[in-house]
Amino acid sequence: MENQRPMLVAAEHQQKLPILIIDKKGKMGKIFAEKLQKEFLVVLVTGQELSEQHNIIHIPYRHKIPMIPDNTYSHLFIFYNGEEEIRDMLPAVMKKAQDTQGKLFFITSLPYSSQSLFKHLSQHLYYSLQIILYGEIFSKELTDTTTVSFFLHQAKKYGRIEIPNEGIGKLYPVLLEDVWTALIAVAFGSTKKDRILFVFPKHPISEFSIARMLQKDNPFLKLDFTDNKGGRWDYYIPPEGEYFFSTYPFEEKLKAVADAYTTPQDQQKVKKTKIQLSPKKPHSQKSFAWFVILLIFVLPILLCGVLLGIGYLSLQRATQQAEKQAFAQAHQDAVIAATTLGWGHLVGESLFSVNIIASKPKQDLLQKVAVAQRIALDEVDIFQAILQFETIQENKSKDPKNDFLHALANVRNALISIQKIKAEGELPQHIATKLTALQPVFIPFENTLDALPNLLGFTGKKSYLLLFQNNMELRPGGGFIGSYGIVDVDKGKITEFKVFDVYDADGKLTTHLEPPYALRRYLGASHWFLRDSNFSVDFPQDALQASTLLQLETEKKVDGVIAVDTTFLRNLLTAIGPVVIPDYRETVTSDNFYLLAQTHAEKDFFPGSTQKRDFLRSLLTAMQEKFAAKNTLSYETLVKKLGESIQGKHILLVSANAAVQKLFTVNNLSASLWDGREKTDQNFLDFFGVVDANLGVNKANYYLKRAIDQKVVIDAVGGVQETATVTYANTSTKERPFAGDYKNYVRFVLPANALLKSVAIDGGIIPTVPAVTDPAIFTAKSFLPPKQLEIEASQVLGKETIGFFINVPMGETKQIIITYAIANAVKIQQPAFSYNLRLFKQPGTLDDSYALSFVYPAQFRLVRGDNQLTDVGGKLVYSTRLLEDKDIQVEFSKK
Repeated sequence: MENQRPMLVAAEHQQKLPILIIDKKGKMGKIFAEKLQKEFLVVLVTGQELSEQHNIIHIPYRHKIPMIPDNTYSHLFIFYNGEEEIRDMLPAVMKKAQDTQGKLFFITSLPYSSQSLFKHLSQHLYYSLQIILYGEIFSKELTDTTTVSFFLHQAKKYGRIEIPNEGIGKLYPVLLEDVWTALIAVAFGSTKKDRILFVFPKHPISEFSIARMLQKDNPFLKLDFTDNKGGRWDYYIPPEGEYFFSTYPFEEKLKAVADAYTTPQDQQKVKKTKIQLSPKKPHSQKSFAWFVILLIFVLPILLCGVLLGIGYLSLQRATQQAEKQAFAQAHQDAVIAATTLGWGHLVGESLFSVNIIASKPKQDLLQKVAVAQRIALDEVDIFQAILQFETIQENKSKDPKNDFLHALANVRNALISIQKIKAEGELPQHIATKLTALQPVFIPFENTLDALPNLLGFTGKKSYLLLFQNNMELRPGGGFIGSYGIVDVDKGKITEFKVFDVYDADGKLTTHLEPPYALRRYLGASHWFLRDSNFSVDFPQDALQASTLLQLETEKKVDGVIAVDTTFLRNLLTAIGPVVIPDYRETVTSDNFYLLAQTHAEKDFFPGSTQKRDFLRSLLTAMQEKFAAKNTLSYETLVKKLGESIQGKHILLVSANAAVQKLFTVNNLSASLWDGREKTDQNFLDFFGVVDANLGVNKANYYLKRAIDQKVVIDAVGGVQETATVTYANTSTKERPFAGDYKNYVRFVLPANALLKSVAIDGGIIPTVPAVTDPAIFTAKSFLPPKQLEIEASQVLGKETIGFFINVPMGETKQIIITYAIANAVKIQQPAFSYNLRLFKQPGTLDDSYALSFVYPAQFRLVRGDNQLTDVGGKLVYSTRLLEDKDIQVEFSKK
């Protein structure tokens, strides 16, 4: 829009009327009054001190309700700085404006913007109230306390800028003069604006980007990062409003303000760095002049080039050595790289200060060298940490605890530094690509660093229960538990690791524990054993039950539970390559692993036999030896496969320590139903998961294909109607090994207050009744099961679960359709709402196909949503593969 200040134009009768400005504790009202006093009589109500000025009547704001002269005002301006009394007096000022036909303006800035404020203002929009919301002000006077002003102050006074945290905080800066331009144009111009006018850039600018703009104008400006525990602003911007500036040339404005603070003394300093060469010199002085030039310019350039060459070659060699697992050599090369690059940067800075090279190329080069040095230093920290870990593992550490803590500190420092470089946009693309691929491991690892000393036995010996879950016989927690291990850890080392058949422990149970209803009813389990402990849809509850049963059966108490499934072991084999098991004369690969393991486990199997345990022990030993060899191991591939396993819930972690478990839960390492999303009046938090339990005593899931479709409709009164369709295809046949009917107890995990409407199987509606869950009734000889489908409804961690039994015979396909509703889920009368669906992936499942159809009310329009959503006219469609939990978020506003 307008980029130049308009002339003050007003009707003749308005020019004769005074203007009222109310600004209790801010400076904006005072400055605005001074700008208008030449053409208007201004009544200024403010708590600021004010000297006597022509055409300004000062009314001190000393009381909650000030004494405002009862005049007729052509324009009334209210500046809001968070004062509650300003809100309270708004109706009275509005009535005054309405009675006198004056134009009323409510003006505030982003730091004082809030949802509650605009909700309050919306109650008064029956009158023509113009709301002006401006951004973070900066100006030549440096009088404001905004981030940009603070950066300008630091740059001028100290020659450096301290950037908070990673420098990715979003800012909306605007030049003070441009605020007056917008205000005057709207108040005295002829153009009509929306009720809410935004006076700041349409797109936010990061803190680091602003610092870099200032550095580009002054290449000698230093940029530092500092921790800001107070966090950063998260400004509220109303969903509806008009931007005064369609485009805002912020960098140009910033440069003009920054240049205004270059003093004459500063300019003289810059001039002194320039070398003046006389056009004529005596012949006797030419040799000396060339010697000086050689000494001052040529040799430093050669030295700088040599240092940088050695630095970059050493950095490349360090990476190559790390890929070969030669971490001692990698550490040495990284130290050389960091040292030579540091010297090269120092020589380059001194050399380029004489201004013989253009500003931008030299600054770009120095920046790249600085980034390379920071990466080298990060590698020094990481390789040093790895060497310390190896020293601990090899029993060579004299103080394992302190060495471990020192190594963790090095890792943490390196991760923080890398994140900063990435936030700055300076990370080389090939490194950024690798880091993105490794994020599924790095993020939870970084977030749980503080728990590692406790977990790894540096605060006392720890013992963990390791559950081997066969997800080809799927259970709610990941799969049937056929074997388990006990892992003892002390001071970072595994001191003992034993593998057992689950029946070794289950055979020792002497206490009766009543199993869950479905296990008793459809599996015929008369007691609850360790092998069936993972039957809850929330895995931390499964882990608690498993550790309780283990203690009852073996008297072994553990500090936590680790669960892995066959997909996790297969992923490991993909990373480390084929392993040879001499005892069985087998070469196990990721492709043949499952069938080989199952063949050796099932051959002549009976409860108490050892072949399943023995094969698993031999396999794990062979894999451990392959790890120890290192010669063909790719750590990058290993970390990627570990990340896939974490995201896919093929490895789960639960700790008996409540603080550590909280870290596991919030980082999605425990397959918990815990839901940390914040509920408000304007958002509906949907939840959906399908959890199967194979009760057929077979491995039918090896042959099973599962597809999930979900349809969500928000009706005209804010109710939500949902339909979920699950299609099971059992491709097994009698000729295939380990096949059979898929006898499945399925549970649908839904939001609180979800009400089941109907169940259909293969297209036909099935009558339902509440399940008979009392074992005293359904185990009686005279019991006759109901002809209707029995539905078990329960609540787990604030979620509704709907469960029932279904059989999918070999070679057949079954389709289940359930419909359910959530009443009053969306407050449809509000101007905007959001929909947030969390898809819960069952542990142990692989890549179920999923499709969503979302129909929203006709009076609303899509504001923003997931990039994979497609709007097909009032309906959003989405499809994916469920490889991990997913959150789908959509925002709407009224048309």
